[in-house]
Amino acid sequence: MNPANRRASSTEDVRTFQRPLYTKYVSGRRHAEGTIVSPLPSKTVLVVDDEPVVREMLAMLVSQAGYIPQPAESGEEALEILDAIAPEPCFVISDVLMGGMDGFDLAQRVRAKHPTMPILLISGYVEKSHDLASLPEGVEFRRKPIDVHEIKALVDASCNLT
Repeated sequence: MNPANRRASSTEDVRTFQRPLYTKYVSGRRHAEGTIVSPLPSKTVLVVDDEPVVREMLAMLVSQAGYIPQPAESGEEALEILDAIAPEPCFVISDVLMGGMDGFDLAQRVRAKHPTMPILLISGYVEKSHDLASLPEGVEFRRKPIDVHEIKALVDASCNLT
């Protein structure tokens, strides 16, 4: 029998939205309307970057920090994922400069639906059209490169897992 055609029991892993590289990281039980429900508090970190290599590197850093990376290649895909998984991720890491919706727009839309969700915006460039000093509470900015220790400290503090 093809494993893709098998029905998942309540104890089997159910995987959605992730790229093949990350299928081992995301698991839970299928819930109504296709959402994913984890039996534990969320340790999922939404990782948003339109550059595949950077997204994979960030996902690896998140994984090394002890969290479950949930990759998204665009702001639009990140919003779809946020609407489809439960419990919601405990943290969002997003690049600033992306095609389509940029990181600032994504942060604004995430905050509108999830006002307490912590967000880290990262970029190798300083965006002059946005005033970094006026970021809303719970939204932080860091320059790339960012190391695993800094990611872990920020996520631990925000996800209350310290």
